[in-house]
Amino acid sequence: MGRAEARARLARKARSRRDLVRALSDADTAVDLAPTAPRYRIARAELRRLYQDDPKGAIEDYTRAIELDPLDARAFEGRAYAYEALAADPQRARTCLEAAALDAAEALRLAQSSVARRRLAALLRRVKG
Repeated sequence: MGRAEARARLARKARSRRDLVRALSDADTAVDLAPTAPRYRIARAELRRLYQDDPKGAIEDYTRAIELDPLDARAFEGRAYAYEALAADPQRARTCLEAAALDAAEALRLAQSSVARRRLAALLRRVKG
């Protein structure tokens, strides 16, 4: 097991104990040790979004994870929720549409806003066509 994976494991353990300061510190270290591994960025973004109330930081991590692996639907999903936290529906709708290209069923689950839901429904009608 690499050093980045070891830190990611420590971050998961700290998160499960609700030691969020430690969890974020270990997640930061995992990203520093493996900056091109999208899974560590996604894990850190989840901590930022869910526990640190830092949707902008989460969006940065999710966006970088998408750049590193454009087929990882988890990054699109998390980014959509982070945009929702910012009440940024146009970006959220676009992210949901990007996720739809990867996994239509998952994207439908993401579509909480009426704008995103209408756009996804139209896209899926075209795809099923």
